[in-house]
Amino acid sequence: MRGGFWEILLIVILLGLFYMIVSVPINIAKRKGVKGSDLTTIIILSWLGIFFGITWIIALIYACAAENKNSMVEKKESDMDKLEKAYKLMKKGIISKKEYEKIKKETI
Repeated sequence: MRGGFWEILLIVILLGLFYMIVSVPINIAKRKGVKGSDLTTIIILSWLGIFFGITWIIALIYACAAENKNSMVEKKESDMDKLEKAYKLMKKGIISKKEYEKIKKETI
């Protein structure tokens, strides 16, 4: 029975390491702000990696490639705000049509 404690300790350490490895794609996705069905997909693929190692790799790639859809929407809205402000400035005669077109080209 002397080896029982060390065997249990080794199993606990290995399970902890295994959990840490499985949760890497999940943590990456959460830090990037991924939510909803994309996060669910990453979680499922990551845990399926227990049985099929390739799904963990797919989850990792998906997590790294995923973008926060909210930030993309916010960027589009801020671009539209910038374009709207430039249009108003052009209508008031503060900037020229050429300057407006330049701003339009940069934001689109």
